[in-house]
Amino acid sequence: MSVFPEILKENIYKYIEQSGTIDFRSAAGQLTERYHAPLRTQFMETRAHRIAYLLTRMPATYAAIIKVFKEISNRLEAFSVKSFLDLGAGPGTGMWAIKEFFPQIVSCTLIEKDPALISLGKKLADGKGKWLYGDIEKMEFFDPHELVLFSYALGELKDQEGAVLRAWRATEKFLVVVEPGTPVGFERLKKIRQFLISQGAYLLAPCPHMHTCPLKQNDWCHFSVRLNRTSLHRQMKGGSLGYEDEKFSYLVFSKSRSLNPCKGRILRHPQKQSGYVEMSVCTDEGVQRKIFSRKEKEIYKWARKAEWGDQINQTN
Repeated sequence: MSVFPEILKENIYKYIEQSGTIDFRSAAGQLTERYHAPLRTQFMETRAHRIAYLLTRMPATYAAIIKVFKEISNRLEAFSVKSFLDLGAGPGTGMWAIKEFFPQIVSCTLIEKDPALISLGKKLADGKGKWLYGDIEKMEFFDPHELVLFSYALGELKDQEGAVLRAWRATEKFLVVVEPGTPVGFERLKKIRQFLISQGAYLLAPCPHMHTCPLKQNDWCHFSVRLNRTSLHRQMKGGSLGYEDEKFSYLVFSKSRSLNPCKGRILRHPQKQSGYVEMSVCTDEGVQRKIFSRKEKEIYKWARKAEWGDQINQTN
């Protein structure tokens, strides 16, 4: 389960205390509607929207990004970056995630077109990071950084391919794109996937190949991460559970080919039955149904512990 940084949580509550009485719950509902829209415009217009984002979307976005970084680490023997660029940074969620993963990171640059979000991001991070005001859709180029991130920002762009191509040209090691785990979010990524492969990018994760996506129409590739809910979070979502599952889709592109190829990716929750485990797995030969029997001993032991989103390695 993903754990939100305590210092960030404290800074968020300070900001809320200074904001007075605001109808956060209504604003949270509006954000949810806009989050699922085919094109997200004017995502956060008011202070109430920004507070609703901090309490509901920021923890979920943070958890998804952390899980993607962990996946890169799982795919590579040595995963390290010294410079980070967040395009459409919002209040700086990506910077908190990269600093959690790489506490000694040298530089973080965040580009955002909403001055109110820049001001909020600076307050939450106590001035840390290099914040730049700019519309990433209109900027002709970005300065090179080892890791470049599009976090839930692609859906706000009309010219998605143009912005992603400029981001790829600025990438020295990895380009990470995270979107909602919805059919609409997946379709965005599916188009970007083919486009960047045509530009010579190597696809590191989650796909185990760079062929045309084998998923049939009306199906989509997405994953899940569980995160804790605060009491305010529960109130705004109208829920009673102390946790929620964030569904997300993602792509990680690399400037170099991985020397540790992935054999397959588990696409759904494995069905763990008495004596066997059944999985839907994306492989180099398409989506396959795999069954691991108790007779296979070691691989069966692995399969009993396997989860949705895990990769199947050469040794499995």
